[in-house]
Amino acid sequence: AQAQAEAQAQAESVAQAQAAVQNGTATTDTTTDTSAQDSSADSSAQAPAQQAPAQQASTPAQSAPAQQASAPAQSAPAQQASAPAQSAPAQQASAPAQAAKPATTNNSSSSAAKPSTVTPTQNTAGNTYPVGQCTWGVKSLASWVGNYWGNANQWIASAQAAGHSVGTTPQAGAVAVWPYDGGGYGHVAYVTAVQSSTNIQVMEANYAGNSSIGNYRGWFNPTSSTWGGGTVYYIYQ
Repeated sequence: AQAQAEAQAQAESVAQAQAAVQNGTATTDTTTDTSAQDSSADSSAQAPAQQAPAQQASTPAQSAPAQQASAPAQSAPAQQASAPAQSAPAQQASAPAQAAKPATTNNSSSSAAKPSTVTPTQNTAGNTYPVGQCTWGVKSLASWVGNYWGNANQWIASAQAAGHSVGTTPQAGAVAVWPYDGGGYGHVAYVTAVQSSTNIQVMEANYAGNSSIGNYRGWFNPTSSTWGGGTVYYIYQ
């Protein structure tokens, strides 16, 4: 009876051991299957982390923002900066340089201030021209006239060389010059009154044989052909 009891006990222990072994194997298989599923789940979880974000990161780096950043550097601002440098101010700087040349403008403004008549004072001191000549007579009435201007027909060039202006408009206080009168030597007189370019009065010497200074003609036309063909110029102080 004991032998049977021990045999049953051993049989039961063996059966329990086999059952335990079977239970342990099933547990191991279950664990293995679970880890395999977990690893596949992990791999599937890692895959999105390596795929879509990489595309999203690379897409902004190569897309339109790079073009938008470069476009402003090459666009219209460079043209707007250069345009003002080539515009009209350069032409405005050149116009005033052509405006203020003519000496006649200065003469006309000074002539407007001249009186229509003058009463000269005769002064022969320091006069180096031959006494009684027309040049001597004018120098005695106009101290600003040079002492060495030559004959009457040389006075225009001499006066211009001395800085005086010459014109064809009579002015009281100017010197009238007929370069072709006086037998080719010319004739000069001092203008004392002006009504127009064809009606003046003068004081002069060596006119009609008079060596002294006086008003011998009254009002007369200085452009008449009687006076050396009518060519007359005026030297202004």
